[in-house]
Amino acid sequence: NPASKIAALVQVSQPTVVDWLNFLREVWQEAFNDATQMGGVGKIVQIGESLFRDKRKYNRGRLLLGSLNNNNNNNVNVQNSSSSSDSEYDDYNNNAQRTNNRNYGRRVEEPWIFGIVEPTEEGQEVRFFHVARRDAATLIPII
Repeated sequence: NPASKIAALVQVSQPTVVDWLNFLREVWQEAFNDATQMGGVGKIVQIGESLFRDKRKYNRGRLLLGSLNNNNNNNVNVQNSSSSSDSEYDDYNNNAQRTNNRNYGRRVEEPWIFGIVEPTEEGQEVRFFHVARRDAATLIPII
C-alpha cells in the first residue's frame, strides 16, 4: 500500500497521507481541466495512438477475453468475434461454451491511449487520454 509506505517514510499517520494524496489528486485534476488548448496558428502539434495489451506471464500465449469464470459449473460463454484475424482462434470463438479457466475467446483490444505533444520553449507539453474507441466521434473533441 503506497499510503502506508509514505506514512512510515515521513512519520505521519496513514489517514493524513491519504488526505494529502486526495488533495494533490484534486489539484492536478483542476490544473488539467483548466489547461488551455494546445496548438494554434503556426504551432506544431503531434498526435498518436498506442495499444497497450497485457501479456501473459513469461510472455506465453495470448491474453484473451474468454477466460472469465462463470459461477454456473465453470462454463464460459464465448462471443463470436468477426474481427479476429487468426483462424486458429476463430475456431475457438465459434464454439458456444468453454469449460474451466481456459484462455479462449476474443483478444483483449484495449486500452487505447491517445497522446498529444506540443513542443514549447521550456520543453514539451504532453497529454494522454484513455479512449474506448479510435473513431472520429471520440478523437475530434479531444483534438
